[in-house]
Amino acid sequence: MAKKKVTEETMISYGWSEQKETTFFKNTQSFFEGNYKGTFTIKKVKENWFWYYKFSSHKISPRTKYLCSCDVNTDFGQTSFERACKILSEKIKHNFTKEKVINSNLSNYIDEFIEICMLDGGLTEEVRKKGKVEYKVITFSGYNNQHGRKNTSTMKRHIRALKEFNQFCLDKKIKTKSVIKDDFRDTFHEYSMFLVNRTKRNRKGNASLTSSKNLEPSSIKVNLQSVRGFLTWLCTPKSEDGKELFNVNHNITADYQNHLLRRTFGRPQPDDKLINFNTQDYESCVKELTTVIYKY
Repeated sequence: MAKKKVTEETMISYGWSEQKETTFFKNTQSFFEGNYKGTFTIKKVKENWFWYYKFSSHKISPRTKYLCSCDVNTDFGQTSFERACKILSEKIKHNFTKEKVINSNLSNYIDEFIEICMLDGGLTEEVRKKGKVEYKVITFSGYNNQHGRKNTSTMKRHIRALKEFNQFCLDKKIKTKSVIKDDFRDTFHEYSMFLVNRTKRNRKGNASLTSSKNLEPSSIKVNLQSVRGFLTWLCTPKSEDGKELFNVNHNITADYQNHLLRRTFGRPQPDDKLINFNTQDYESCVKELTTVIYKY
């Protein structure tokens, strides 16, 4: 019996069919475009069969990627081929990144992104001492990166927000691969409530030296925007200065962020004085400004 026929019959015995493969690619078309097009195949190693995916493009090396054993334990009613399809979809999402990378703590990549923000803002971190207490401050280094320095104050705010989110991720032991999962919205919501409930802090991160007031909604929004910027960097192609750890985008959109803010604080109320700015108010304002100008 021809080798090709033996392979095809073995694939069929593990749940594969040409129709099932076609249906899988049709349902996941957005994942398998361009260089990701290919076909399923199996290989025999010693006495066991294993599922592989062979890319059509020669730009990917090696072209054949291991998926799983054909005899892998499956869920009730699931065939070995269906299990291979699920694994392939997951691997495509994170660009076939090694498991130890996507299973690592998310904080590792937050640290890397903070370093990028430091460079973009021309910033450096210094250790200062007041009495016996040492603390870190972020200061301007005067360095301009090759892309041009970004606003220093803005980058400082981003860095402070990211450092706080970093500690949150460490405490919760959040893994990198969770970023592209649907339930990461729950994590983002949990972090937003953490910000809502904490008090203001000074730039050293010490809450006891400031008032007991909670963060303003605008401050919470800035913190959440910084986190979204980091998540976007994780999913952005390297050609666009991103990390390109995943082949799909995260689902923490601006709409979802604003939904959480509205649910917590309600819709922002317009300033009636600005909306009802009539002729009388205008003339009064001009008169007051004229008086102040002539006074000085």
